[in-house]
Amino acid sequence: TLGEVRDMLYVRLGQVYSGIRREAGETTRFSVSLAVLRAIQVRVLGAVERPGAYQISSVGTFLEALYFAGGPTDEGTYRRLLLNRNGEEPVEIDLYPYLNSGNTSGDPRMQNGDVVFVPAVGKQATIQGPVRREAVFELKEGEGLHDLIQFAGGLLPEASLATANVSRILPPSQRSQGTERTVVDVPLNSVLSGDHTFDILAGDVVSVSPVSPIVRNTVTVSGGVHRPGVYELQPDMTVREVLERAGGVLPSVRMDRVRLLRVDPALGRYYMVSSQVEPDAALAENDLVEVFSYGSFIGEDSVTVVGRVRNPGRYALASGMTVSDLILSAGGLLSNADPRVAEVVRMARTDGRNEATSAHVSIASTFVGSELPSTGSENEVQDSDYPLQADDRVFVRVSTERRETGTVAVLGEVLRPGEYALLRTDERLSSLITRAGGLTEEANPTGLQLRRRGIFVGVDLSLDGTGGGTGSEDPVIHSGDTIVLPVLDNTVAVTGSVNFPSRTVYRPGLSVEDVLSAAGGATDDADLNRTSVFYPNGNRSTVQRFLGFRRYPALEPGSTVFVPLKEAEAGTNWAQALGTTATILQAVAVNILAIRSLTDQTSSNPPQDNEQTPSPGSSDG
Repeated sequence: TLGEVRDMLYVRLGQVYSGIRREAGETTRFSVSLAVLRAIQVRVLGAVERPGAYQISSVGTFLEALYFAGGPTDEGTYRRLLLNRNGEEPVEIDLYPYLNSGNTSGDPRMQNGDVVFVPAVGKQATIQGPVRREAVFELKEGEGLHDLIQFAGGLLPEASLATANVSRILPPSQRSQGTERTVVDVPLNSVLSGDHTFDILAGDVVSVSPVSPIVRNTVTVSGGVHRPGVYELQPDMTVREVLERAGGVLPSVRMDRVRLLRVDPALGRYYMVSSQVEPDAALAENDLVEVFSYGSFIGEDSVTVVGRVRNPGRYALASGMTVSDLILSAGGLLSNADPRVAEVVRMARTDGRNEATSAHVSIASTFVGSELPSTGSENEVQDSDYPLQADDRVFVRVSTERRETGTVAVLGEVLRPGEYALLRTDERLSSLITRAGGLTEEANPTGLQLRRRGIFVGVDLSLDGTGGGTGSEDPVIHSGDTIVLPVLDNTVAVTGSVNFPSRTVYRPGLSVEDVLSAAGGATDDADLNRTSVFYPNGNRSTVQRFLGFRRYPALEPGSTVFVPLKEAEAGTNWAQALGTTATILQAVAVNILAIRSLTDQTSSNPPQDNEQTPSPGSSDG
């Protein structure tokens, strides 16, 4: 070893140099160290992540070789690893002392040709509950519950020492029909003290219970005290004493309304002992002392501010509070707020009905420092002349001079796609395209798309490369709109009720009949009278009919022809049809009989020369 080399050098060099000695007073020193370490080859086999042969340092240890192989898998043991060396008796190594306490006394140095073998895992048990490490641990023969708790790092302070619950799969010799699992209660305190041992079987699940969450010997104080909370119940403690422990009552407390509630042991809930308890009344365990302030009986008035303030919300109403005071309480105005006026909406009850009034209150003197021109509102009042009342709502609007115009997105085949702020509220589409640098060479000028709230807006505008164009429309752009310039598509698609949905290369003069023919024609259930053409810009055109002839829409590059199905024809209600026919025939028959009767009467009584033929509707007739 290196130590043996050092001892030999002390002897040899000491014979030549008198100053080299181990005793005190040495005048000459030397040092020796390892400059180059040779490599050795070991093999790691069994249930490890990466079994195989590894080259490690000649001073490498068992743990280092195991580390190179990735350590044991879930199926590998941590307690019975084997070191095989030149046919000698295998050395069994336990990793738990190293993992639990850092003890490396069982970590031998490796030699060339050594074999590390990791067998399958042995007996395992689970421990859960208030322990340091909830996990599955492997146990050797003779190790029990006490060892399992030590492997888990011990118990937490909230663990109950009364009993531990062990869920167990019975051994095969103890099983019977329907009885294969059981639960065992173990006196945990006796196990930890060593007075009792409990063997662990494979598959056991040990559950450590926490202590009871019930807190005993307490009194609770709530309401108008300086330190509400839970306090220790001392012998013969009174209401006065517990209120003193809570820091005393607040100035606004009504001492004639201190309530005492007590838990009914039979029902497990509070009942009223007294709604006006005496200060010297004795307390019992779990009593609740409630202290009320005047505000508990009378609701606090408040006002609300919304809009362009830093902290909108509801605020307590102070006597004489003005709109400016409320805005300051809300953190002041935002940068785009109107500093001239704020609107106050006030509720009033008239003739049993709720009505609201509105007033515009001038706040310029507070937030600008000088008077601004009046807004021209008929009901504008000065801030000091309009104190706020309970439940008033104050609205701070956006300044018209600071109102944002909004943004739009210009996407697709433009030179500078992206998000753009509108320069004015009436900016046109072509202006946005120009600001985006115009169209690229791959753009489709006639396929311009405008989307507003997710819906296509049909635009008749064909752009040139710079953003100018021809067409009957150049719409005003709204905030949130999306403008898309698609890539030029020189094909026409046909979909729907055709035999072969496909695309056809566009050429001048291409018609709907041509693309339908290229798609193998329409199917038997197609409705050619409702054929539609969808254009790249979002527009749509449908076939027109005149005297039984169809006039199909013109096509453009990138168009899509859609042929729908025929609408389902409603079934014939034969009973209704026969009934209607019978009614009509009956009416016709009655009319025929009436006409015949009138004709026969006229022919048998011809009118005289000085007489008129009576009217069928007259009384004589």
